[in-house]
Amino acid sequence: MPIIFTICSNNYLAQASVLGYSVREQMKTDLICLLVDEPNAAIDYSNLPLTIIPIRNIEANIDVLAEKYNIIELNACLKPSGFKYFMDNFKEEKIIFLDPDTMIFSSFDTIEQLLDLHEILLTPHILSPISPDKKRPSENTFLNYGLYNAGFIAVRGSEESTKFINWWKERTHENGFDKVHDGIYADQLYLNLVPVFFKGVHIIADIGCNVAPWNIHERYLTKANGVLKVNDQDTLKFFHFGSFIINSNELPVHYYNRFFLKDREDLHELYDSYNKKLLAAGYLSYHKIDCCYFERYIDHKLAGIETAEQIKWSRHSFLKKLFYRIVPKSAVKVLLAKTTNVFNGYPYADF
Repeated sequence: MPIIFTICSNNYLAQASVLGYSVREQMKTDLICLLVDEPNAAIDYSNLPLTIIPIRNIEANIDVLAEKYNIIELNACLKPSGFKYFMDNFKEEKIIFLDPDTMIFSSFDTIEQLLDLHEILLTPHILSPISPDKKRPSENTFLNYGLYNAGFIAVRGSEESTKFINWWKERTHENGFDKVHDGIYADQLYLNLVPVFFKGVHIIADIGCNVAPWNIHERYLTKANGVLKVNDQDTLKFFHFGSFIINSNELPVHYYNRFFLKDREDLHELYDSYNKKLLAAGYLSYHKIDCCYFERYIDHKLAGIETAEQIKWSRHSFLKKLFYRIVPKSAVKVLLAKTTNVFNGYPYADF
């Protein structure tokens, strides 16, 4: 039985729980959740369908990373840390990562068989061309954000997969920012290089794997004898509910505008069921919880802003300081609206 794990903070435990129940049902094992947060006394972790491991137990640099990255970047950069932990402690095991907003619908037997033959498994975001019709997603979407989805990665413990994980960890810890304009998108864009740099990489072409809002233009669901099929061909293995909006009865059209949910009758039952499962799992309570590591990031950033403002302020001449004290902020805004580069050191963070 492979090790299956996810990563999330306390505010995402409803999603992780829904995934955990589906892992129990389809895989007959427990999902391991690396908790990127401090334990919260208000949460009964023992009652969740998850084996919880606090991230501090496996990542010594968590405090440094928490000050450096926002919550999305932080969770993403820790995926390689999770793989490394399991590979170091469970030699030669098969290890599968799934994003918490995923649900398993059938056996992973074929994925396990692929891991017998290959050392690293990736799933492309899309498997067929998209017409250049100015709708989203387009092919350019994936050229910007990555060819492969980091919401699923699977490895078999080996020398080559260890090289991959060490390489990936080094890069996500050093430069795992969301800066698409610089060719960086957290942990995901680095995956473009994996089939080039490493041996034993297999790109899964099964359309039943990692079905998601970004590829439903090429994948339609049908149901026969209680089994969900994709394009009447492959069994639905897992669906990735990326950017799901609770109680909206809608697809994430703010990102992907090819379809509204009303246009996709095949997805109505699926999305309604997932919404109900999230509510039953306590979504409305969990999503209000602030992540302690995110608070550290905010505190760190604010401290940097305040220091920068203090430095700029201390460099002003006596006349400039006097001007800032006497002239109302609103008046300076009016002046700056009419001219450029006038008193551009005005010391208000929200200016």
